[in-house]
Amino acid sequence: MCKLFGISSVEGWNRKTLEATLFAAQAAFSGEKDGFGYAVRTSRGLYGERYVNPKDFCGVEGAKALSKYLGPINEAIDFETDTRGRLGKLKGGLIVHGRTSTNNLDIENTHPFIKKGWALAHNGIVTYDGPERHKRGECDSEDILNSFVYGDGLKELNKHYTGYGAVLVMPPKWGFIAYRDDKAPLYVCRLIKNDDKLTPSGCAYAFATKPEHLWAILKKAKVEHTRPMKMKDEHAVIIRGDKPTAAVKVEEHEGPGYRVTSFAETNATGVSGFAGSPSTYSGGSRVVNGYNRPSTYGTQTGGTTKPAKPQQETFTADDWSGYGAGGN
Repeated sequence: MCKLFGISSVEGWNRKTLEATLFAAQAAFSGEKDGFGYAVRTSRGLYGERYVNPKDFCGVEGAKALSKYLGPINEAIDFETDTRGRLGKLKGGLIVHGRTSTNNLDIENTHPFIKKGWALAHNGIVTYDGPERHKRGECDSEDILNSFVYGDGLKELNKHYTGYGAVLVMPPKWGFIAYRDDKAPLYVCRLIKNDDKLTPSGCAYAFATKPEHLWAILKKAKVEHTRPMKMKDEHAVIIRGDKPTAAVKVEEHEGPGYRVTSFAETNATGVSGFAGSPSTYSGGSRVVNGYNRPSTYGTQTGGTTKPAKPQQETFTADDWSGYGAGGN
């Protein structure tokens, strides 16, 4: 499966620490052969780099430097990369992604995706059946980004998607979102400063697909932290700012409806079929791509009953109400 790593705030970090973190993530994600990339918030906005071949990553701004050094022969080199934005003083979140592909290997399908100030990386496989929105590539994860940019963000997961996933998201201007459904794993730990007394305020958080990645990456970066712990099913951590003192809220959001994996998807992700057989659902269902998809939680025949969950209160701030831009 794809691998995720993220930190809610790297404010105060220097370039050396950022680079050590990225090289450690590159090593931790060595099993993901189909892409590597990162996005970080700086004083100049989002800055990101993406590589189709993960081994091509050679440091922060390394792609730009190498292209300049190669000069006129650059176009003859098999070196597919993409750089977005301008690097400035580190002031917000960081998202890193290692890719195992289920579609085309090219830069447009490589994470993280950046659009209109949003950045997103996703681990999982989803099928989207909502309003048509512009996509540059074929990656299903770009649909999720569009749900934040043009729609209602996390609220759309159960409405327009089947499949599974965990996402790390940076909204425009400031903030950080980490979410997992009941299939894709995501672990979290708190970063500790030397003078930290483990009080509830004044802290940043790190997230990763595997707990061992949190240990390995943060050790290389020389960042102390608490023990990694698994996030609850269908929970989101919403951080409302870029500083370690930013407000934090935890919410529940229903994940994508169930669907069956293809052999290629199972081979790529290691997830062998989704919970429940599509033909066993009764009531509150509709057909999507030939399968019955539950539109709400409720009774299931021939399987485990998933209890109803109440709607969760969300922020109403103008910047990203409901964690999506709103509208279609």
